[in-house]
Amino acid sequence: MNEDEINPDDDDAKQDNDSVEHDIKLLKCVKCGEYTLKDICPRCGEKAINPKPAKFSPEDRYGKYRRMMKKELEKEELQNV
Repeated sequence: MNEDEINPDDDDAKQDNDSVEHDIKLLKCVKCGEYTLKDICPRCGEKAINPKPAKFSPEDRYGKYRRMMKKELEKEELQNV
């Protein structure tokens, strides 16, 4: 084996791979739609949320309540406009 190859059994190589940050999430601003890595949008100062939808499950026990809540929130937003 030459110096450029990485031995998968090498403990140093495993530590290098484990030290990579995997919990960095791309977020999207609620107001302006800007993507950021921060919880607060650097452009407008509003809250940034995870843009990915929740995982779908046909056995979703709480889907009915989530849809009811979403409908109520949409009604409130229309009344406030």
